[in-house]
Amino acid sequence: MGRNPGTRKPKFKPTVTTVAASNFNESRVTFNATVSANYYPTTVYFDYGTSSTLATYSTVTVAGTTTTQNATVYYNLTGLSVGTVYYFRVRATNALGESTGSILSFTTGRSNQTITFDAISDKTYG
Repeated sequence: MGRNPGTRKPKFKPTVTTVAASNFNESRVTFNATVSANYYPTTVYFDYGTSSTLATYSTVTVAGTTTTQNATVYYNLTGLSVGTVYYFRVRATNALGESTGSILSFTTGRSNQTITFDAISDKTYG
């Protein structure tokens, strides 16, 4: 009996696409991406930082692994600095290799400012 070539699964490293950030304000963001794991258990990361080339960066790991094609993944990050440009990308790794997405950016908002005025004393003119 021969093998049925129709049941073979492709053997490739994951493919990834970084998608625009969402839900960002002065101190938080949601990173978004699509990942095709190519049927291998794949771990997904987001790298982020303030360098436009991500020469230095921090990394967060998306919980769990994925084995599906075109999975939408996201990560909610808090504790960002106010009014700062951040850069980020998706990265995915499986037994066959690692893939890195394009670097995108977003800017955190500014905090609401409170302006206080002193009371104006009554003046009589006359």
